[in-house]
Amino acid sequence: FVEAKKLAFEDRAKYYADPDFRDIPVQQLISKEYAAGRRQLIDPKRAAKRCDAGILDTD
Repeated sequence: FVEAKKLAFEDRAKYYADPDFRDIPVQQLISKEYAAGRRQLIDPKRAAKRCDAGILDTD
C-alpha cells in the first residue's frame, strides 16, 4: 500500500493543477492501462528508493 501511495503522490505532484489553467489528463490517470503500468513498478520485496511521476501522452 505504501509503495502505491508513493507513486500516486508523485503523479499528484506533477499533474495536480487548476483545470482552468492546465489540461489535466484525468482519463489517462484513472485508466486501467496506466494503473497496470504503475503497478509493474512495485516490488513487493523491497521499498523503492525513488519514485517518479508517470509519463502521459501530454508530456
